[in-house]
Amino acid sequence: MNANKILLVEDDEMMLRIVKTALSREGFNVDVSKNGKDALAQLEASGFGYDLLITDIMLPFMTGFELIDKVRSNSAGQKMAVIVVSSLNNEDSILQGFHLGSDD
Repeated sequence: MNANKILLVEDDEMMLRIVKTALSREGFNVDVSKNGKDALAQLEASGFGYDLLITDIMLPFMTGFELIDKVRSNSAGQKMAVIVVSSLNNEDSILQGFHLGSDD
């Protein structure tokens, strides 16, 4: 996957900094958001112009699942790759993420 423009959605400040730094060092252009509502606003303002969305599940104002659903409901968002990162590791959460259209 060649993702040059990434939106990273994570409410944990430490995790946000670690992932953003790692991706930036690899040459990716990383924008960040700390909650689902602001992430959706960023996505809409960009015309869903990100190559990749990396989102946590447990977020303030809108869960990662709700965010994925909104992204996949938009025709431009259907082309964007989506990766879910979370400390939740139960099978139901994993299956729900795939059902909503996450890629990994």
